[in-house]
Amino acid sequence: MFDQDNLAVEVGSQLAIMAQVNRVACIRYANALLAELEGALIAGTKDAVTGSPVAAFEQIHALKNLVIPTGSQPLLSACTALHARAAWSRHRVEVAADFTAIAEATLNLVQAFRRELDGGT
Repeated sequence: MFDQDNLAVEVGSQLAIMAQVNRVACIRYANALLAELEGALIAGTKDAVTGSPVAAFEQIHALKNLVIPTGSQPLLSACTALHARAAWSRHRVEVAADFTAIAEATLNLVQAFRRELDGGT
């Protein structure tokens, strides 16, 4: 799907540009993204098996919206592939596992970027 060790916030991404323009605002935005990602992980895990297919599509779309600010093409591609798989898969547990993997990778990426904004602490 993607190599988590090679993920990075892309140079021309919303986060990278915001960090150059207004570091303080970027820190607040990264914090908001982290809160949303944590919520997506909780909701995605809880609703994965019992939720409707429509709810799954909405969750995947919401996750992709949280990935977009990073500009990470591997994560964006994984979201697109997951969306397509969710349409055909009868194995909700597998879709949920992939959703969780993408959300956790995005969370880790934004956390690392956030630490860089604080000077690597």
